[in-house]
Amino acid sequence: MAKDDNYYPPKTLENTVRAPYNFVPFTDRQPFMRYTDVSKLPAHDELCADLLTGEIHLTLTAETPVFVSDGQENADFFRGANGNYMIPGSTIRGMVRENMQILGDGLVLKDEDLEDYQIYYREIAGKGARKPLRKYYQATLGVKPEKARSGKSISIPHNINAGYLVRENGLYRIYPLPKETPVLRVSRELTEKVFGKEKYACTEAVAYESDGKNVTALYQAENAPADKERGILLFTGKPVQKENHLYVFPPIDRDQHGIDISEADRLSYQADCEARKNTAKAYQEFWKLPEEGQSKPVFYVNYDGHIYFGMARYLRIGHSHSIAEGLPERFRKMQKRITSQNELPLDYPHAILGFTHNFKDENKKSSNTSYRSRVSFGDFEAISSAAPADEYKTVLGEPKPSFFEGYVQEGKHYSYEPNEPKDAFQLNGFKQYWLKDVEFPLPQSGNEKVLTTLRPMKKGTTFSGTIRFKNLKEDELGLLLWSLVLNDGCYQSIGMGKPYGFGRMSVKLDNLRLFDFAALYSASSFESAGRTAEYKPFIRAYKQFMNDHKTKTVPEVDDRPEIKDFFYLKKTIREDTEMVDYLTIDQKKEPKRLLFKEMYYPLPSVAELREKAEKDAPKYDSAEDATAALLLKFGAKTNSSNTGKSSKKKKK
Repeated sequence: MAKDDNYYPPKTLENTVRAPYNFVPFTDRQPFMRYTDVSKLPAHDELCADLLTGEIHLTLTAETPVFVSDGQENADFFRGANGNYMIPGSTIRGMVRENMQILGDGLVLKDEDLEDYQIYYREIAGKGARKPLRKYYQATLGVKPEKARSGKSISIPHNINAGYLVRENGLYRIYPLPKETPVLRVSRELTEKVFGKEKYACTEAVAYESDGKNVTALYQAENAPADKERGILLFTGKPVQKENHLYVFPPIDRDQHGIDISEADRLSYQADCEARKNTAKAYQEFWKLPEEGQSKPVFYVNYDGHIYFGMARYLRIGHSHSIAEGLPERFRKMQKRITSQNELPLDYPHAILGFTHNFKDENKKSSNTSYRSRVSFGDFEAISSAAPADEYKTVLGEPKPSFFEGYVQEGKHYSYEPNEPKDAFQLNGFKQYWLKDVEFPLPQSGNEKVLTTLRPMKKGTTFSGTIRFKNLKEDELGLLLWSLVLNDGCYQSIGMGKPYGFGRMSVKLDNLRLFDFAALYSASSFESAGRTAEYKPFIRAYKQFMNDHKTKTVPEVDDRPEIKDFFYLKKTIREDTEMVDYLTIDQKKEPKRLLFKEMYYPLPSVAELREKAEKDAPKYDSAEDATAALLLKFGAKTNSSNTGKSSKKKKK
């Protein structure tokens, strides 16, 4: 018996989405504004006696190989001006800022923290979790089954039109084909006789004969008899079926009323091309928008106020909602006030690390408000004679929000029917990679063009650097320190290759120096005016400050679910690596990975995994027993007297 299209099998590990990353949920409270007005921010042009100025000296140690690219085409590990290997200060700053957003109830703003555009997709035969999206896609294209002349049932996208995309005076528009001269199908078998095999993603000027629907004879334009019809042959991508057809477009008719492409639709199309650049390297030029005065044959559909276009009949279309619409309403309201009322972002990350705010009033008069960072991040130099490890080649796919099974709560997608609420989907939160050891060999691909070369520093390489701060309040310094050192037993993640375990770094605070305000004017140097301080009291001061400013119903900082999730991700080294790996679309090429199309259930939340791990954790009678068990597990050299109690587990 055939399964119902709405059938979902019982949930198992094998049909649940997994990925090398997961998400720390956004706070369920209003973003915390540290300052009520820009005038209350500390000044930059003086040292304030009641505020804290000083230096943080840190050592970072690579617990797995680490690679920070220099940004060149044939990338090497980043080097400073002196030629030494370094982790640039900008990398440390970016890491700290995101940690501050999580630990400090910070704002998440579109275009600053989140690129906002319509995600494009194609879903012809989606299974599992993608079945609802398939139905939406078919409805948008107007796909209906029809019988071909052969008697076979075929699907026809009735809402799809054809025309030419042109660029005129910097603007893009589509000139539709007249109804009396529709696009014509041509078999690849016929094109191969004229142009040869292995020709994809391009156009050719041709002459042809047709029966009104299909091309019956084809010629290269320059060699064709003068009485033949002229047009443009569109070669689509590589065929997935034997009966794959290509298309001939009659000449452009500029007497037709042009359909203007909005700026939003143009940007979304370009964002989609950029997202797919690694999988379509050989054909990138084909997918680009035409230059000024040029034209390209395209298919298009006009749906819900958008014009979606592409070089295939089953084209990629945009979801009905943009990415930023998945932010919690409290973030979107703050975004609106910042945009329309010139309200300034004065949460911890912006107040400490600075911001630039541009605002145009209703009369389009511009005003700019800037505030410099009170923290400067120096480069972290590799200590002694550091040298790269062996080089590795692997596939580094960029994280894609189009993978809604991972990025959206409950596995919902970005497209919903008109009667559903606008907040029908919510983004999962801040993406963080799981910690794990590097497994060799790294995943490879048959296509050399999609491989990235990594030249990492070896495990054990240490980097030393200094972070300077000026005029911070106690709680601000506490948040900065907490964002750097995290909790005991936690790690930072730095550089490329994090999906495969690269870049796990332990952090050691070597020295926290505070400068005495009064002594600075009489001391011969900053060194003599400084004093060493313990860092943990400042972290406690931050937590106390936040706890003092919370409502009665809000848990204390350490008990907040998102904070627990964050540190679970930063502390847990996953040994079940198959559960934190990418899925595959082809098990023949990647037999160790699970098949993407067989996933029915979305990525489980960190909270689900954390709570399960806590429930399943062995219970011990004492801290000594727990310590002994850990030492035994990780192969510590201990005598029998130290481990004699390790097997005494408390019954669950």
